[in-house]
Amino acid sequence: MNETKILPVITRGAAKSGRLTRREMVQRLLAGVGAGAAWPLVAAGHPIHEHLANGAIFEEAEKLGAADWKPLFLRGEQNEALVALSEGIVPGSIKAQVNRFIDLLLLKRLMRKRRSDSERDSRCLMRVNGTRC
Repeated sequence: MNETKILPVITRGAAKSGRLTRREMVQRLLAGVGAGAAWPLVAAGHPIHEHLANGAIFEEAEKLGAADWKPLFLRGEQNEALVALSEGIVPGSIKAQVNRFIDLLLLKRLMRKRRSDSERDSRCLMRVNGTRC
């Protein structure tokens, strides 16, 4: 009963001496280069870049340090939950006032959505460009 069973090896690469073949090395190298080349394209599509390109948001962000600041988008309990959550994830986020910046970004996002919705509604009323309503 002291028989030891050896588990079968699933991959051929692991069955060898643990070294990579030239083909495997080239495949991994090209995959890494491809991912590195694609990353800037993916990152550039993120909506935060629109906000960061707009200088007005930085002017508003400077006002976030005021002692009498109140959330513009979040309710009080949501803001408190965001403070607790952000401090748990990134220590020091309370000192950096991350909750205030997130509140500002959420407000800007809402305003942009409302603006695009109203533009769509006005196009529907005028039936411009074959817009379906």
